Amino acid sequence: MNLTKTMKYLLLMMFSVLLWSCNKEDDPFSGDDNYIVSFSLVNEGQTIKAMIVDDTIVVNAPVDFQLINATAEVKMSENSSIKPNPATITDWSSEYLFVITSYNGKTKSYRYKVENSGLNENSSVLLTTQEEVEAFGARGITSINGNLIIGTASGIETVSSLEPLNKLKEVSQSVIIKGTFSGETLGGLTSLEKIGGLLRIETSGLKEATFPALKSAMHIEVASKSLESINCPKLTEMSGNLTFAVTTLTEVMMPKLRKVEGEVFFSVPVQRDPTALETIIFPALEEVGGRFGFGESNLLKSISLPALRTAGKLVFGVNSSTPDFIQLELPKLERCEGDVTFHQLAAMTDIVAPMLTYIGGDLTANYCNTEKIELPKLETVKGDINLLSIGNLNGEGLKGFGGLKSLDGTLNIRASLQTNMTELLLPAQLKKIGTLAVWDINSLTTLNLTGVEVGRLELQRATLIGLTVKGDVVFNGDVVLNGEASITASRPYEYSAPTFSGIKQIRNLELQSIVYFGGIKIEGLTKINGDVIIRDNSNMKSFEMHDVTEIAGDILTEMCGGTTDRKLEFASVTKVGGIRVGEINSYYGFSGEELSFPNLTTAKNVCLKLSGNVKNISMPKLETITDTLRVAVGTNINPGNTALINFDGLAKLTSVKYVHIEKMKAITSFEGLKNCLPVLTDEGQWKMIDNNYNPTLADMKAGKWDKQ
Repeated sequence: MNLTKTMKYLLLMMFSVLLWSCNKEDDPFSGDDNYIVSFSLVNEGQTIKAMIVDDTIVVNAPVDFQLINATAEVKMSENSSIKPNPATITDWSSEYLFVITSYNGKTKSYRYKVENSGLNENSSVLLTTQEEVEAFGARGITSINGNLIIGTASGIETVSSLEPLNKLKEVSQSVIIKGTFSGETLGGLTSLEKIGGLLRIETSGLKEATFPALKSAMHIEVASKSLESINCPKLTEMSGNLTFAVTTLTEVMMPKLRKVEGEVFFSVPVQRDPTALETIIFPALEEVGGRFGFGESNLLKSISLPALRTAGKLVFGVNSSTPDFIQLELPKLERCEGDVTFHQLAAMTDIVAPMLTYIGGDLTANYCNTEKIELPKLETVKGDINLLSIGNLNGEGLKGFGGLKSLDGTLNIRASLQTNMTELLLPAQLKKIGTLAVWDINSLTTLNLTGVEVGRLELQRATLIGLTVKGDVVFNGDVVLNGEASITASRPYEYSAPTFSGIKQIRNLELQSIVYFGGIKIEGLTKINGDVIIRDNSNMKSFEMHDVTEIAGDILTEMCGGTTDRKLEFASVTKVGGIRVGEINSYYGFSGEELSFPNLTTAKNVCLKLSGNVKNISMPKLETITDTLRVAVGTNINPGNTALINFDGLAKLTSVKYVHIEKMKAITSFEGLKNCLPVLTDEGQWKMIDNNYNPTLADMKAGKWDKQ
């Protein structure tokens, strides 16, 4: 019986040891931990939680907290010990060094100190846990001379409430609320009146941000993914920017905000939430020093700025469409120092600013269904006015610019597919325009510029269908015809040069991208006081100039290689400053078969860059070239011109200073130049290079102008 009891006892002991061994293996306690979890001081019912930063315990007590006779409450890691024992200390106003020893004997030192006892914090504050928020709040701090950073950018949510910070009134630098803040409101910042730097909200869970006491801040940046409402009922001015990049924002309430020295901008990605921001209202905002506006915000419907008088820049829409935006209220706006832009506002038909007098940059309405523009007091636009692909613009669509007397920049008008205007009526007081560019208005039949000084008239694309340009006898500006493909006209295009009514003289005539002209015939003009420039895409079908007798400048062309009749004809021109055919793009040179000036008598220079197939140079009345006659080929024409055999088309030429003929590989006769030989007295005036026949000046004077 005793043996049985002994065996039972031994078995029980072995089982206990085995059980203890198993528990020991599963126990996570390693015996290495030697840290302080929390540290508090208690005195007469008041508790002050210390901040623990690395190896420092920092206590900042209010002035009414007694550090003498306070009791410490210390929570440490499991099975660790502390020396000296805090229970033996009665005066906590001094510094101490505590050593924490782990279960297995490892030590770590903590320095205890008291800093800045009172209501002010003279350095930046980082609060990454709820315990740190509560410890800092318990000190009753009202002012931080530095930054206040709450939470961290990523990680688990460690701060849930800011209620302990309800005594804080001022932060000299920035307040940044980062992603690990999990609260839905900012209830603890109810006393905050001033932020000297940036207020930035980055949290992903915050729904409502209310700052009931905030009166001023430098910058406010809202970059939260969840914020629905921001309310600053006492905020009156900001010295920096107010920006929003929030997909869920539904409400912005800043009823007393009067001045923002930086920008106010809403850059909101494409929203699918039907409750997202629809209206922006700043009822007291009078001045914005930088940009005001919005970018991508596809559900926005209206903006009301009833008090706004001045702005640095106004931008309504950027890249994506805002299809439901219908109303913009700017009843008191007087000045905008930079650009004013309306972009892709499909539903907004009216652009109205009744008091606006000055725009320091461009005024642009781009891809908007605008039908009415009312800017009756606008006197100055320092940049351009761009009305591009706007709505059903009619002939009187520009009457709303009644106060505009001059525009040094460009007035760009480009039609939308709905535009059916037949006559473009400029504002009655507008007497000077730097550049007038009219694009793609295929319904336009009349453009009346009588009494208007235009530095450059650009008629683009489908506008060049059946157009008449009216004006004074002398038009002291350039005329540019651009024949690119059109977005409003159907193919085949029927572009043509405009008919000029009343206008007899212009400054320069330039043709660009003349691919889609059925043919170019310049009629009605009698004199061009500058240059004629033909820039083509090698597809010009024909060119004729009738009625113009004098071109004071030069004629400059590219290759003109697409002419079906292979002819470039200046039929009526008798006098020209210079002829520089094929020189704009000298790679190939002029590619027609005939160059014709049937009535030309005088030119300063005749410089011809030819391709290999030019057969004839016809200038049968040309008597005087005051400087140089030069005939060569384009730099890529090898072996040279193989079609021109003589210069009989220059037989009337009697006066020239220099003659230079090069790479005419088929030339057999220079008899057409014999009448100018008496004025050539030096071999340096006669240069023949790599032609089929290269007679010297002496050969020519000896009558040897034909190759034997």
